[in-house]
Amino acid sequence: MTTPPSSAEGADRSVPAVHDDAFLLPSATGVRFLVLITATAGMSLPLALPLVSLGRAAGVLPPHGREECVAEAQARVSEQTSEELLDTFTSCAAAATRADTALLVLVMLAPLLLGVLLYTIYPHVLLRRLAPLPRESHAALYDRADTELRTAMGTSRGRTRLLITPGTAGGARAFGAWTRYWVAVDRSLLATEAPTRTRPARAAAVIHHEAAHVRNRDIDITYLTISIWWGFCIVATAALVLLTLVPQTALRVGLPLLISLALLRYARSRVLQVREYYADVRAAERPEIGAELLGLLHVMGPAAHAHSPRRWWHALLSRHPPPDERKAVIEKPARLLSGELVDVAYAGCAASMAYFGLEHLAFRLNSHTQAAESLITITVSLPLAVILVTVLWRSVLGSRITDAPRPRTWAIALSLTGGLLLGQLLQPGFPPTSWGYELLLAPGAGLFQGVLLLGGCALVIRWISGSAAIWLSISQRRWPMWFAAAVGGLLLGLVLVTWFPTVAMASLAPNRWEYILTGMIGQVITTGRIWLVAAAGLGSALPLLAWLAWRRAPEDSGPRSMPAGRRLCPTWLPLAAAILTGLCTSTATAVLMPWLRSSVKTAESGPDPDTGLLLGLLPMFLIAFLLGAVCAAILGWLLGGQCVSARVLYVTAIFAFLQAFLTVPALHTGIAAARCIPRAPVSLDCWSGGFPGSAEALLGSVAGCIMLAILVPLVWGSGLLASTIRRISGRAPWEARPPLRRWPGVLAATVTLVITATATAYEALAMFESHDESAVTKAGPASVEVADEPVRPGDLTGRDSCRALDAHTAAMTGVRSLPPMDGVELSSARTLHTLAESDDPVLVKLSTSPLEELRSGTFRWRRAGSVLQAAGHYCAVAHPGTGIPVL
Repeated sequence: MTTPPSSAEGADRSVPAVHDDAFLLPSATGVRFLVLITATAGMSLPLALPLVSLGRAAGVLPPHGREECVAEAQARVSEQTSEELLDTFTSCAAAATRADTALLVLVMLAPLLLGVLLYTIYPHVLLRRLAPLPRESHAALYDRADTELRTAMGTSRGRTRLLITPGTAGGARAFGAWTRYWVAVDRSLLATEAPTRTRPARAAAVIHHEAAHVRNRDIDITYLTISIWWGFCIVATAALVLLTLVPQTALRVGLPLLISLALLRYARSRVLQVREYYADVRAAERPEIGAELLGLLHVMGPAAHAHSPRRWWHALLSRHPPPDERKAVIEKPARLLSGELVDVAYAGCAASMAYFGLEHLAFRLNSHTQAAESLITITVSLPLAVILVTVLWRSVLGSRITDAPRPRTWAIALSLTGGLLLGQLLQPGFPPTSWGYELLLAPGAGLFQGVLLLGGCALVIRWISGSAAIWLSISQRRWPMWFAAAVGGLLLGLVLVTWFPTVAMASLAPNRWEYILTGMIGQVITTGRIWLVAAAGLGSALPLLAWLAWRRAPEDSGPRSMPAGRRLCPTWLPLAAAILTGLCTSTATAVLMPWLRSSVKTAESGPDPDTGLLLGLLPMFLIAFLLGAVCAAILGWLLGGQCVSARVLYVTAIFAFLQAFLTVPALHTGIAAARCIPRAPVSLDCWSGGFPGSAEALLGSVAGCIMLAILVPLVWGSGLLASTIRRISGRAPWEARPPLRRWPGVLAATVTLVITATATAYEALAMFESHDESAVTKAGPASVEVADEPVRPGDLTGRDSCRALDAHTAAMTGVRSLPPMDGVELSSARTLHTLAESDDPVLVKLSTSPLEELRSGTFRWRRAGSVLQAAGHYCAVAHPGTGIPVL
């Protein structure tokens, strides 16, 4: 963090007025540091599993604790009952799993932990190396430097201390840790000429630059970046040493490790370089300091160093950016607001590696449940969304200030998609559930999956860019950016939780092309439904909140490139359209229900009331869709003018979201009206009767997905058609103005947020509710018949029995939605019977108790699941290559 000592006398000293535009939003330094942290954690995670395995194979780490559990079970199998053996082995295996988890977490976090340790120690080591001069014998130099430091930092100096070093390079540096900082200035720098009234000394410019690092709060970021890089290097060196002990895995693990090292080195350099830009801009807030900095950089520029051209590897190794680029940023600080595609690609690569590693870890620990998958998704998608939102919002703000083009959606989406796919290619050994394996196995299917991922990323990028355009056209507050990051995290979570499981299972499916399509649709309707509902609701509320934040201002106060509020519209339009559509749906249902009762089997006349009711309600959904299209066409007609596409899209999304969850109550009201109005007298009990439970649950969970996936594009098209007709007809467009009354917007935003919270809670309960596994249920006839079949112990080898268990596990985990209960029960019964015919006494003893329960006609889900899980842990050690793999 040094600054050159000399400047050119003939350099241009004129500096334009520096504006604070570069500091309105979080700096690129923080964004790149977050990218570095995410990349370090993401690249450490998939390497943790092979590193632990290599350490055990080389004898460096202790053996897996499950081996002791297996040895104990084999020694005491004849002394224990089936229940005792299961309880003893399960407790032992659980303790071994917890130890494995702690070891994996330690290896995964080792680079970060080592980085924090080095970050803490380094300032004290540097203090000893600098050997600062005592203040008593050099009071004049300290007073002069201290005056400049006070001028540069003002009241923000805090715990920053000044040091004078005996260095002769004529530079300075700022360093420190844990909010305790030092600014060290070389004595030779203070020995230059004294400042004048019109020109400050070079020492003042250098001290202001170093003080700007403290004011920008990037000292901790700088030395954490360096320390984390060295921490990863230490772990990588240990891994390379282990690879020499197990040479058969050198290429499989070593090549991704070397690529990860190169990527992290480049990420480190990008963090260290960008902080210099911000320090220059902060120091140049005083024009005379900015002029002196330009003179210093002129000496360092290409004209002064024409004999040593900049090479491509300088970007990989250098800690300082080129001087000519630093001069350009001082002259135009808004250049810092341009988006960096490399940051997006880095973040995508780190997220992909982290997601795959966490899912693989959950599977190895036998904890791959829907709750675990949701936790993994939000852990990965939220930091990625923060990075994307910050980059895009800064780019949109930069386009407003400099009149530059808006961020290119497809370029950013390509960068994000490329990073996600690169992260899959960097998985050690191309595991069968990775995209790299799928690309090798079936290139066409792999490329098609990449195109689907690109489409999902483009939709997310387009929404984030649009939300930034909405807010930055009316306000420069920061909090909406974090609101957009929360929505972006949900949208990215929907993309990840849909794409990654589909890729993981496509290579195992018999018909991969069919599974790619059906699997993604199934993921959206099942696991991804909660992400879609929450993202759609919060995303719909954003334009409503923007309308409330829109204040009347002078005409010339809006941005130059986009007049304020062009993408906004009155909030009562979508709310009124949704309510009107709901009322019309209720009326149409009440009128048509007598005809439906006479033509379709309903709850009162058929053996399958739910199916009959659903068939009867299909025309009602068609009516709701047609009414929605008409309302959207009216909205498109009203919202003509500039930015009509975005305005119609956002209004249609709000309208479709509200209508999606108002349709079920509207249909309920219409059915109740058709049943109760003809009766006399009308009773409240008649009106309170609703749908059968299963039908209502199905409608409530699927309606939002259908409306948002199908209604929005079709209805948006009708709105655009209406607005096009209005424009062709030559009618003047209707432009929105800041609202005079706020209560319609407050009402619309409140309704949207309440519906979002209610629907999200309902979907979460519907997703995570399950049958009571501890309850004793009646076994199906087919399962009892399988259990009653004669058992012939010794007919199968232990390995064959374990392979049958693996087939059962693959069938149960290969489908994300839970199979029918009788299918799970029957498959479990067959697997237990197979284990009982093994020549392995432990497997026979484990399966004895649940088989006896099945023969008596009962079935306990939890007990059967515990037996099969324990058998999987046992098989992995006793019969290698089968069961739940050890780490």
